Amino acid sequence: MRIKPVRKIIQLLFLPIAYAGFVVPSMTHIIYPSIHCYSCPLSIYICPVGIVQNFVKMPSFPFYFLGWLVVYGVAFGRTICGWLCPFGLFNDILSPLNRIKHPPRILPKIFIAVFIATMFISSYSINPRAAVGVVALTLLFLFILHDLHLAKYLLLTFSLIMALVFADTIFCKSCAVATLESSFPYLLMSLLRKSSVQVDFTSISFFVHISVLVIAICGITTTAKRFWCRYLCPMGALLAIFNRVSFITIRRNKERCEGSEKKKCSSECIKACPMGVTGIAKRKTIDSGDCIRCGACADACPNHELRLTIRFLPLSTTADSADKEAIKTDKKH
Repeated sequence: MRIKPVRKIIQLLFLPIAYAGFVVPSMTHIIYPSIHCYSCPLSIYICPVGIVQNFVKMPSFPFYFLGWLVVYGVAFGRTICGWLCPFGLFNDILSPLNRIKHPPRILPKIFIAVFIATMFISSYSINPRAAVGVVALTLLFLFILHDLHLAKYLLLTFSLIMALVFADTIFCKSCAVATLESSFPYLLMSLLRKSSVQVDFTSISFFVHISVLVIAICGITTTAKRFWCRYLCPMGALLAIFNRVSFITIRRNKERCEGSEKKKCSSECIKACPMGVTGIAKRKTIDSGDCIRCGACADACPNHELRLTIRFLPLSTTADSADKEAIKTDKKH
């Protein structure tokens, strides 16, 4: 059975849970498992990226946040990014527009640098000297960074430092998720005079939010299909830490995959990966911090030897059932 249709259904079914403000009017103390703006008029959850910044700026040790993070991380890892995140779904919706096979390597660096510049704009009015220093140092690290997949860890560190230095949630002021889930809804509601929150669409803060959304869209359509998830998302960086121990994983039957009687795959799994994971064909368990368990590699494998499965479940159990499904599918075609 192909994973992609099932994943799309689950992504859509999870949206009413993410935007439960339709039926639950008040905020809860539940931390949402993915980046999800708590300023959204339909959100009843706490944004994990927002709350960790608040803990840092207080400062206070984030016992509550870490407890939820460990539960989400050990149970799912970055499966949350591929299956449950509303902004991840937004990335997926726009990804068919990306038809550039080999974008210039410098392009994502430019987009990330511009994103960091928007955080500089958000922090400049609070403390100009500190803003210049922190941003300049971060840009220096970005341009000496050889592996761009590490950019999300850099931005996570950068966001926490800025929360401490400026005693404010600077990342939230430059978050594309907040633009889509908060700025736009409140702008529409203020224009319709249905909200006490008035949005000034000529303000610097609104300009910053529009800019970061444009950066995210340009990144998705010109560089990586999951540009935000791959390079910019701090929550993705936090969940990536648990990918090696999370219950849900993707496993490969190395012996069967490399057998001479099998079809030649030409690394179709790597070509299909929206996160740019290149070690799929080399490892028995795909534990990369960038793997979001979307199953694109398993769907693309001509030998049906990649499995989205529970880590401690014997591979033969899932392999046999998957083989039966694959045979049925091949016969139909």
